Amino acid sequence: MRALAQVPLPSVDPTSVPTPDTTQPAEPVPVAVPEPTQPETASPVAPAEPTQTALMPTTPAVVPTSPAGPTPAEAVPEKAAKRDKAVDYVPKLSGYIQVYYKARIEEDGDNKTDPGVFRFGRVKVQVDGHVMRHISYVVEIDPRSPQLAGVVRDCYIEWEFLPHQALRAGQMKTPFGWENRTSSADLYTVDRTEVGELFGRGLTLRDMGLGLFGHVALGRGFRIEDEVTVTNGAGLTVQADDDDRKNVFGRLGGRWKTKPVTVSLGVSAATGTINEGPDPQAPKDPLLSFDFRRVGTDLEVDTRYAFAVGEFAYGREEANLPDEGGRLYAYYVLVAGKTPWDVGPVVRYDEFSLDSHRWTMGAYYGLPRETFRAMITYEAVNDAGTRKDDRLHVWSQVRF
Repeated sequence: MRALAQVPLPSVDPTSVPTPDTTQPAEPVPVAVPEPTQPETASPVAPAEPTQTALMPTTPAVVPTSPAGPTPAEAVPEKAAKRDKAVDYVPKLSGYIQVYYKARIEEDGDNKTDPGVFRFGRVKVQVDGHVMRHISYVVEIDPRSPQLAGVVRDCYIEWEFLPHQALRAGQMKTPFGWENRTSSADLYTVDRTEVGELFGRGLTLRDMGLGLFGHVALGRGFRIEDEVTVTNGAGLTVQADDDDRKNVFGRLGGRWKTKPVTVSLGVSAATGTINEGPDPQAPKDPLLSFDFRRVGTDLEVDTRYAFAVGEFAYGREEANLPDEGGRLYAYYVLVAGKTPWDVGPVVRYDEFSLDSHRWTMGAYYGLPRETFRAMITYEAVNDAGTRKDDRLHVWSQVRF
């Protein structure tokens, strides 16, 4: 203690002690030598007691957090945000406009043809959205429809009660085959075939009723597709049924999809009744009514270089009038080439049982679902063994 009184020690601030560094040796701390003229003011200084500041590294304080992520209070809003993001409750507006020119080319030998005409193919305006997480709606209209009954197209409420399975109530397409279920906006030809126009529908393509639409994923690109409807059979937007029997249409299919290839195979069936009103030109004609039973199969192959689809349908109709009904069949095969420029050729052959067939050839620009598409097709028609005038279509479409 006497020695400490003779040589006063400098006062050291504990916070100035350098932080220990485990990677480099600590540099010596310079100690200032006191001037000898001030020994009388110095007093014995006891060694400073070690403090936590001098012993611990001066690193920023770290607030402990859960290693698994955000706290439960933060995780709940995050899950809710993801849930709300998965379902968009804002109504969506979409649709498309089709405009085309149709010309007739003299081929039947009567030296008469219908004049060429510009027409709307479809003008669809659709609003769809969700009102609850598992309940949605679709309202689609076609204002260019020549008949008031055709203005309202798809119009239904959809309830998803199981994953990838939805129950519909309202007006919808009756499922049968490939072409009947495909929108005209996504076809490779302007006109539909007899399979779609006759076998794939009742009195009209859409009808009022209930429907189940969905699929079951099997993994590795495979899935099962199921669609069935039970409808009045009275026609588009008709509110009252015209008989006690309901029309049933359904399709069961399988699909295998990889990045470059999609293959789809399905079988369809339908049964019901069609009651056709009297011809406006002959109102005294009796009501035509017939029961139908139909089956069909469809195969679709979509690759990077070509698209191909074919269908076959067979049916039996029992009518209330003589010389009506009987057994009918129809089939078609369509092939469309693909190029990197979204331009390609199209050829289709379709045949109907009444000795009627048609060749359709042409080209397209724009694949299905694209914003702008255009087509030019030429049809050579033979109806009931008689050559008809050929048809030329120049068609364009925009989506919005």
